[in-house]
Amino acid sequence: MKPMEGIPRCSFGHFPTPLHCFGDDRTLRVKRDDLAGFAWAGNKTRPLEFLMGEAREQGASCVVSGGMSTSNFIAALALAACREGLRCHLLVPGPVEATTSIRMARLAGARVEEVSTPREHLDEAIAIRAAELSAEGIATYPIPRGGAAATGALGFAVAAHELQQQLISLGSSIADPVTVVIPVGSGASIAGLLAGTALVGAPFRIVGVSVSRAPDDVEPMVTRLAGMVLSRLGADASSLESCDVSVLDGRRPLEREDMRRVATALACRGLLVDDHYGLPAWLVAEELASEQEPVVVWHTGGMAGVPHVLAEVQR
Repeated sequence: MKPMEGIPRCSFGHFPTPLHCFGDDRTLRVKRDDLAGFAWAGNKTRPLEFLMGEAREQGASCVVSGGMSTSNFIAALALAACREGLRCHLLVPGPVEATTSIRMARLAGARVEEVSTPREHLDEAIAIRAAELSAEGIATYPIPRGGAAATGALGFAVAAHELQQQLISLGSSIADPVTVVIPVGSGASIAGLLAGTALVGAPFRIVGVSVSRAPDDVEPMVTRLAGMVLSRLGADASSLESCDVSVLDGRRPLEREDMRRVATALACRGLLVDDHYGLPAWLVAEELASEQEPVVVWHTGGMAGVPHVLAEVQR
């Protein structure tokens, strides 16, 4: 993808990740970002390649970010920083729980600091802590929670081209419409996917499933971030106007029967899913797959949350 040439990037994952049909269902396909190949980072591998590349280019010796105790991103960031020889400082709203993500982050040498800052103001706290460390003479690179920055979103701009090429190799025309369902947390993934879709002119209908914020709050942020990605790549942000993107509310409590049914169907095909991020997206994809248009569900990973799903469905 030529617009990416010259942009600093580390190599963590194995791309392209596979695109599989879901069993015998030819209308539902699975984008296997859980197989990205970097620890349990899943789709978080994509933004981390560009975030860590930029941190290294800027001469940083420390990265600062944050998230909730259950965040997949903080664990993945700690591992990426460790691999690149950088210190990692994480701000986690209290009380800090001994989750798999927190344990993995600490195993990788990250400093986990409990803060009283609510999640919605965590980016401000990250910026302040980064400034404090820089004032101490530590070259620090701040990263918004979830990697929700234009640099991080570049990873999914690449992914849009990757998906387009895979669909063509499977016999789809470059003009065939496809619905892409992706879970939305911080918004970096869907923003990058939207920017990449505009960049390559793919006929994707992008459906985000927001798991932490109201869709009305997410949609303008996604559009703004996608525009920043295109500007960085020297492309016209007005191309976003022709893209079909929507964000649905995935915050409703999951019925145990739905969890059991979907988790079992996935497990029987070798797919594991978490309940916070992955399952809501799968439920939406399941509904949309009954329509005429083919559906691709982005299977992001989130392996740290799988044990909770297994405990719930077996109760």
